[in-house]
Amino acid sequence: MSTVIECQGLGVNYGDFSALRDFDLHLPEGRAAVLVGPNGAGKSSCLKVLAGLESESAGRVEVLGHRPKSAPRQWRAQMGVMPEHLGLFDALSIEEHLSLSAGLYGIAMAETGRRSAELLNLLGLAEGKTRFAAACSYGMRKKTALALAILHAPKLLILDEPFEGLDPASCETVLALLNALKLRGTSLIVSSHMLMHVERLADEVLLLDGGVVVWRSAARAEGELRAHYLEVVKAKELPALEWIL
Repeated sequence: MSTVIECQGLGVNYGDFSALRDFDLHLPEGRAAVLVGPNGAGKSSCLKVLAGLESESAGRVEVLGHRPKSAPRQWRAQMGVMPEHLGLFDALSIEEHLSLSAGLYGIAMAETGRRSAELLNLLGLAEGKTRFAAACSYGMRKKTALALAILHAPKLLILDEPFEGLDPASCETVLALLNALKLRGTSLIVSSHMLMHVERLADEVLLLDGGVVVWRSAARAEGELRAHYLEVVKAKELPALEWIL
């Protein structure tokens, strides 16, 4: 089983602020690693480095055999990325996004039509495929970005919050799709706050807090993740709020 991601002591700094430090990960093909933790824990910073969108500040990182920031152009065709802000063009329709992406990856027109139709039907976007992205709901935009990440059948998916903003039925569809891709050999690294979905997707869970991995486990036992998460990320006690109540 070949290695898709190898990180040792990875760190990400923004000036004097350390967003991520001492991050280690070994991800083989056909496996899913999921990053969980509170807002600002360092999850998105980690994914940006792995996708080659930002440079690491410390440590060693190799993705699909290359250091991401200096990898050749063809390296990027082996991965699908759904970034934090989705990266859609407001003036393009859903189907135009897919056609544009397919052209960039050199997918033939007939094959583009087949793949696009299957993804649009699966994700519940077929009826709204001519709608401009600016007029789409957040859930539709999220599913469009996911379809773009999958369209060219990449070896690696890097997904920032793929379940956020989706209705329960769509979450189940996306979860089933991601697990099916794993079985076909696709590797995934994902960030998510949706612990119930994480437990059904992850082969390894990494809980981050303050830029550091504070717990990790390959176990998928029901409730284990939730218990550890709530030990680290404690809900705040409700104040009196007399001015409201």
